[in-house]
Amino acid sequence: MICCREMSPKQPLSAYLILEFHSRGDSSVQRIVIGPLGFPITLADLPRPGTLRWVARRKAEIVAAVEGGLMSRESACAMYALSSDEFLSWQRSLVRDRLAGLRIQSERKRRR
Repeated sequence: MICCREMSPKQPLSAYLILEFHSRGDSSVQRIVIGPLGFPITLADLPRPGTLRWVARRKAEIVAAVEGGLMSRESACAMYALSSDEFLSWQRSLVRDRLAGLRIQSERKRRR
């Protein structure tokens, strides 16, 4: 059985959709997280650990992976050498301004 679950309005907007596939015989569930560009993402699709250049899309993919349950916030922060505050700022920017909010230029404008 295929079950589509849209994110509720109170949840962040980075993971637009989570597809859940339930097996008939057992209780296993396969989740597919749809990333910020509308395509499914897996752990293999995420940026390499040690990434230094963070474009908006990569930031959004990390946030979507965490929100979609592919990885924990703690493991994402450890893997990418992010502080918890930095990750949370990405999450807030994504909720407030969507993908455009993660661009460096938009952060500079907000600080002025």
